[in-house]
Amino acid sequence: MLNKASKQVKVGDLFVELDITKSTWEVVGILEIPSLPTHVRIKKLGRQEVRLTSASALLDKAFYKRTDERPLAVPAMQPELKKDRGDRISSLFGNANQ
Repeated sequence: MLNKASKQVKVGDLFVELDITKSTWEVVGILEIPSLPTHVRIKKLGRQEVRLTSASALLDKAFYKRTDERPLAVPAMQPELKKDRGDRISSLFGNANQ
């Protein structure tokens, strides 16, 4: 049987965590087990981090705020290339001739 919290959260919903990072999380799964409160799996946008939290905690305005806005995509970090004196490109780990 669905409880009130599970009816207010669905897969794909976005929430901003109200901590110093203000990170955005997406609901990727809902777990309903009889005799336990509804829990949801949330994934941090742009990261591999996944959490399991209760739906009631996710709906608590002291911890999370619902949003419809996806943050701008953060470009992936690329290793910086540099040129050595012979105009050969070497990695951050040194000259290829070493």
